[in-house]
Amino acid sequence: MFIDPIGGKHTGMVLSNMPNDSTVLCYGALSGSGAMAINPLNFIACRHVLKGFILGDYLKSKGLGALAVIKKAQSLMKEKAF
Repeated sequence: MFIDPIGGKHTGMVLSNMPNDSTVLCYGALSGSGAMAINPLNFIACRHVLKGFILGDYLKSKGLGALAVIKKAQSLMKEKAF
């Protein structure tokens, strides 16, 4: 699995070098552009999967509010308990 916060041209480059049945989990676009240079044969012949991930949706599905998680992280940082 490749967890990609950047996107851009490197997404396709990394995906092309991953083993069969690999997954790319995109959760950001720090490059300022979408995932590019992805060869369709990666999905057909290598059975690769490209998925998106939104942290807020994940937290909601687990019954957690994003604000509560942020507040907890802030308090841990203040206490230096991480």
